[in-house]
Amino acid sequence: MERMMQQFMRATIFAAITASSLTGCLPTNIEGHQAGILETCDGVSKDVLQPGTHFFQPFCREVYVYHVGTQLFTMKGDGKAVAEGQTPAGDEPCLRVKIKGGQEACLDIRTEYEIDRRHLPDLHKAVKDQYEQVILRPAVIRATKNRATVMIADAIYADETQVALEKHVEEELLKDDDLKRAGIILHSFIIEAVHLDPKYEEEVKAKAIAQQTRLKEIELAAAAQETAKRTAAQAQAQVEQARANADAAKIGKVKEAEGQQEAAILEAKGILAKGEAQARVEFLKRDAMYAGAAGAWRGRIEIERARAEVLKGLLAGVTVIPEHAVLQLTNGATSAPPVTPTVPVGR
Repeated sequence: MERMMQQFMRATIFAAITASSLTGCLPTNIEGHQAGILETCDGVSKDVLQPGTHFFQPFCREVYVYHVGTQLFTMKGDGKAVAEGQTPAGDEPCLRVKIKGGQEACLDIRTEYEIDRRHLPDLHKAVKDQYEQVILRPAVIRATKNRATVMIADAIYADETQVALEKHVEEELLKDDDLKRAGIILHSFIIEAVHLDPKYEEEVKAKAIAQQTRLKEIELAAAAQETAKRTAAQAQAQVEQARANADAAKIGKVKEAEGQQEAAILEAKGILAKGEAQARVEFLKRDAMYAGAAGAWRGRIEIERARAEVLKGLLAGVTVIPEHAVLQLTNGATSAPPVTPTVPVGR
């Protein structure tokens, strides 16, 4: 099937070429990244020819094919050669600008852009295919010089300075009215190299390197300071944690002592309660023992027994003599040696 389609296409193209040759028309092929403008004796057609094969009679008709994909415009070359009036073959000379301090710099630049095909009829009428030299180049030079003149020679070598310059030039080109009217769309602007007077270039490079070194040292110092702050913060956090742990341990000990004290109090209360209970039991037992007549009799016996125990203590060491012996001593003797007092025993 595919082979049959190829044969059909070949036959169709052959037939078209044959027909065009018989009618006097010539084919014009336009690629996918191209667009065409038809110019006749009546002027430029406002219709843009799209990619494909177009047939026109050669009489009083001409097709102009334009590149509408991404294109590259460069200005570069050896700064020393340019200073001596030597332009490298095949290259646009590098862009020479005056910078602050009276120095002159030569910039190697690279610009990427494309043409809006809708603007091709007007662009063709104005400059045809010379739009790069007539419109784009002056706009790039103008925007670059406007920004480069405020930069000092020492700074233009610094990467951040070049990036800032590129950004400013891009902004200027995007706002450029000439580029807008021509349908030139900017994609990027890049500074690839910077050339200064050879006598001054080494000095500037040395200053730039010293500046970069100083900035690096500042960055390292800032990093070290940040590390020191972080270390101090970590140490402080450890101190706070240790303090919190100590406080927690202290609180734990206090709680433990309070618990022991409370346990001792509870134990003492338990002992007291037990003693009170035992005393109550003894009291109840005693009440039971001395209740009624039998209890009263038992009580009197115990009381008398207690009195006897008291008297026994009082009479310890006392000699007891009979009553008649006492009477004899009283009647028969008028004087006698002192004797130990006696206590008469009751009958």
